[in-house]
Amino acid sequence: MLIAGEASGDLLAAELVGAIRASAIKRGWEFPPEFFGAGGPHMAAAGVKLEIDLTQHAVFGITDVLKQYLKFRRLFRRLFELAVELAPEVIILVDFGGFNLRFARAIKRFVEARAGLFRNWRPKIIYYVSPQVWASREGRAYQLAQCVDLLLSILPFEKAWYAARVPHLSVEFVGHPIIDRHSSPERRERGSESQDLTGARGLAVSMWPLPVGAAVLPHPDLLPPREGKTSPSEQTAVPAPYAESRRTILPLPRGEGRGEGEGRAQSSVVVSTNSEALGRDHGDTRRLTGSPTHPLVLLLPGSRRRELEAHLPILVEAARRIQSVQPVRLRMILPSAELAEAAKRANSHWPMLEVCCHSLAESLAEAQVALACSGTVTLECALFRVPTVVVYRTSRLTYEIGKRIVAVKYIAMPNLLAGQLVFPEFIQGDATAENVAEEALNLLHHPDRVATIKSTLTKVIDSLGPPGASRRAAEAVIELLESSESPGAPSR
Repeated sequence: MLIAGEASGDLLAAELVGAIRASAIKRGWEFPPEFFGAGGPHMAAAGVKLEIDLTQHAVFGITDVLKQYLKFRRLFRRLFELAVELAPEVIILVDFGGFNLRFARAIKRFVEARAGLFRNWRPKIIYYVSPQVWASREGRAYQLAQCVDLLLSILPFEKAWYAARVPHLSVEFVGHPIIDRHSSPERRERGSESQDLTGARGLAVSMWPLPVGAAVLPHPDLLPPREGKTSPSEQTAVPAPYAESRRTILPLPRGEGRGEGEGRAQSSVVVSTNSEALGRDHGDTRRLTGSPTHPLVLLLPGSRRRELEAHLPILVEAARRIQSVQPVRLRMILPSAELAEAAKRANSHWPMLEVCCHSLAESLAEAQVALACSGTVTLECALFRVPTVVVYRTSRLTYEIGKRIVAVKYIAMPNLLAGQLVFPEFIQGDATAENVAEEALNLLHHPDRVATIKSTLTKVIDSLGPPGASRRAAEAVIELLESSESPGAPSR
């Protein structure tokens, strides 16, 4: 059984399912493993029998959680009853801490309360991608130790963090799956190759130093205990068009920040759903998107509708300001056609902006600068060594709660892994178009600063381990399963 509640977890789970199947075949299992649970389209495509598409219920911030509490309670009960009915030998919980940590505890209590001669269902509970307990509410680490048989970590500092607090919790750092997703020649051209694949599950990776108090990151739904501009210039000395694709003109938002309009010029968007069209010259697209010789600036406003609503006006107005200073190409990457349609709220004809569904890797491979909502995408920007200005804005309630329970120095993962400010960050009230545009232009105009950033990002990415994270995670799952003495274990 697998449970993944967000798009990123859905992809992680799907990759893990494929790796488990491959490992089972390699080990000569007589019967192939079967998978069921809750997740999204990637898991369904990987052959998981989905009871619920949880990715359709993703929430943004504390406010959304409170509004949908009763719905999530019903979904929780439904999945709990399914687990009890089908009695899987392994339950794999992927990220989604608020839901999955409670699910692990509920299963553990149920099993212990009914242990006996004729009630011998004792599933192995595996947590894949640690909840960010090191960022807030550290006490949850002890709950994990009580309920989980194995924690599979994808961040290099987590194993040591847990060992210092709950040494009896089994934790394995398997590396980050993002390394495998983007092992393209385009990415390799941006920096040095990753370490050679060692073949071992337990990785001995050279870690970029993490000063005390720096290497902690909240989930983007919980924000850092400060509101304001964090810019390297203040704190540190860190001196393609489309072809044969379906295009639609979408209106973009007026105004800056919270959407106040000031009679600005109109702006149109070229939307493409054909990722292979990137980089080809076709007809009038050069007129729409600018010369291929101009720097490419990417806009990455988020992967959820509420994130788009919060960040799209800021990033579009920042793009307008950048383009008023120097010629650039502008491209926005969104994960779905539905989110692209959501951009229709706005109404302008300038600046000219491509909006592309998917195609993130191709775009990062040619981008000079990115403007991004805080989240996993900042790590993808780091992987391609693209200097990025990070923004995050949420509801007032979520922010105020986050200030009181989260102790972090930075919000962007590359900054936390580096232990220093690499990507400029603008949080809540300071996440304005003016601040974002100023930092982006600074990056475009100072190649020495960009070179320093790229050098640091290479070390950050090296700390994530070599390729093969999903395979190592699958091997850990299967070894735990094969070591189980429960009746009905798969034949080896």
